[in-house]
Amino acid sequence: MLSVQNLDVVCCNAHLVQDVSLKLAKGKCLCLLGPSGSGKSLVAKSIMGLLDTDLHLNIRAILNGKPLSKAKLGRDLSMIFQDPLLAFNNYYKIGTQIEETIAAISKLSRPKIKHLARDIVHQLDAPVEILKQFPSEISPSLLQQLMVKLAVMMEPRILVADDPTSSVNSVIRDEIVEELIRLKNKNTSIILITHDLIVAKALADEILVMDKGKVINSGSYEDLVAAPCLDYTALLKHQSDLLVCNDINILAKFSRETA
Repeated sequence: MLSVQNLDVVCCNAHLVQDVSLKLAKGKCLCLLGPSGSGKSLVAKSIMGLLDTDLHLNIRAILNGKPLSKAKLGRDLSMIFQDPLLAFNNYYKIGTQIEETIAAISKLSRPKIKHLARDIVHQLDAPVEILKQFPSEISPSLLQQLMVKLAVMMEPRILVADDPTSSVNSVIRDEIVEELIRLKNKNTSIILITHDLIVAKALADEILVMDKGKVINSGSYEDLVAAPCLDYTALLKHQSDLLVCNDINILAKFSRETA
C-alpha cells in the first residue's frame, strides 16, 4: 500500500533524518520507536506533507501505485497529533470544528451532522456543553480523545498516529488502543509513534527503532526484546519486563481481540 524509500530531512546541511525506508501493507501497523529527538515525528510529518518550510525534504513515496503527493488528506491520509492543540484551531469553537470535519468526509445533512457531533461527545461521557467551548478551555486528555474519534470516523487508508496516548491515563489509553485495533480490522494501515511499549505490543506488526535520524534496528516486538543488540533495544527489553508485569491483563485482552 505505502512504500517510502530513502527519506531524508535536511536543515542547514545537517541530516535530521537520513535514508529511512519503510513499507506498510493494508490493515497493518508499523511502529516507530526511539528516544526523543531520534527523528520519528519528522518521518511522520514528511509523510503527511507537514514539514516546516525551512527543512529540505527528499522522499520517494508511493501510495497504492500513485505518488504520495497526490494523496488526499482525510480520506487517504489522516493524522493524530502528539499535541492535540495542534489539531484544533483555538479561534473556533470545538463543535464547529467537529461539524466541519464530519461535513468534509460525508454527505450528511446539517441536522444529522449536529446530531453526530453530539453523539461523539456522549460516547466520551463528556457534557454536550463542550461543543460551545474553545479548544484551550478543554482538557488535553479530552481533546486527544476527540481527535482519535474523528480520525477513526474518517476511516482513512493510512492513519499516522504520533504518540496518541501521551496525554491520557491508562484507562483512556486502553480505550484508544481498542479504537485503533478496530480501525486496523477495517483495513486502515497505521504508522504509530509511541514511547509506550504496551501500546506498541498491542498494535505493531513491525517495529523500526530509530536513533539520531536513522533506523538502527527493525523486526517484530518479540524479535527486538528477545535479542537486543543495541543500547535502545536493550532498554526496550528492560522496560518491557516491567511493563508486562503491570499490564499483563490488558495485553491478554488485546491479544484475544486481534487473534
